[in-house]
Amino acid sequence: MEYNFTQYNKNIKKYLTKSGKWEIIDLFSLYIAEELIDQHIYNIEKGVNILKIDRKRRLSRVIKNKKTYVVKEFTMPGPWWIFRPDAISWRNSHKLKALRIPVPEVYAWLQSKDKKGFIIMEDLGNQVLKEVLRKFSPGSSEREKLLKKIGYLVGYVHDKNIVYGDLKLTNVMIRGSRLFLIDMDKIKLKKRLSIKDKIYNLKQILASFPENIMDSEIDLFFETYFHTIFPKLLEN
Repeated sequence: MEYNFTQYNKNIKKYLTKSGKWEIIDLFSLYIAEELIDQHIYNIEKGVNILKIDRKRRLSRVIKNKKTYVVKEFTMPGPWWIFRPDAISWRNSHKLKALRIPVPEVYAWLQSKDKKGFIIMEDLGNQVLKEVLRKFSPGSSEREKLLKKIGYLVGYVHDKNIVYGDLKLTNVMIRGSRLFLIDMDKIKLKKRLSIKDKIYNLKQILASFPENIMDSEIDLFFETYFHTIFPKLLEN
């Protein structure tokens, strides 16, 4: 399945305001988007509702009309819009949604006049897969279910010819019974994945498994992964 940019352009509204250049999905309000950015800036200044701060990115949780969102700020995105991580995250979110890859909804993208980038995303909560796996005992049914799910998710991503540049358990969120991939600026969509591409991702995900992972659990992950990418081969 190829991504349809014509459909993307139909579903995106563009604005130029005193804040900067906006792209916003249809049915999402510019007024709300600007309020959420203002809340995020307040959060950073006051040190409240912070989710992550490092040299290049700052994330905080914001709320409007009893609904929570996450604002991701790119503090040094660079001058060239097609290579900026905020631009890449924004466009990749729509491509991945079209391919039915579970990622957070991204509602708006702002290129601010002070050269920063902001995206407003769906709030997936606080359940990071790596931390959840650590809570369960090795070999427990709860942990086995999650390892099957991540095996399926990695297999599905590869089946769609996607290399996920930072594929590790800390970049997988759990909400309800579903897994979601985050950090969408390090993704490549290819016509065909090579064995090298797949091994690259598999090494990443395996290196992020809990220290007490059992061999049988790794086998379960791989069994689900291979059933996902080679279903017909394994049936014969």
